[in-house]
Amino acid sequence: MSALNLLQELNKKCCQSESFLGIEMGTNDNHQWYVYIDLFDTEYETKDFKSVDIHIDKDNWVNCIKENYVFKGFGGAQNLEDILHIFCNWANN
Repeated sequence: MSALNLLQELNKKCCQSESFLGIEMGTNDNHQWYVYIDLFDTEYETKDFKSVDIHIDKDNWVNCIKENYVFKGFGGAQNLEDILHIFCNWANN
């Protein structure tokens, strides 16, 4: 399942839950990406996630963690797809 389809399915399943905080993606003042995906009360909330920290250079980097039932991904201006790929690979395996 693609990252986009996975996020849409997760949102569809969880949007009826009052505890679901949702999925948030955006950029900060430095044009760096952030992605927050609430995993509480989903099949992923207790699934182990090994943190990912890749720094190729100051503009090409990714850092992903799972903290308090939330997947958190951060990356350079061109790394949104990398963040979503990391989430999708983890969720699908």
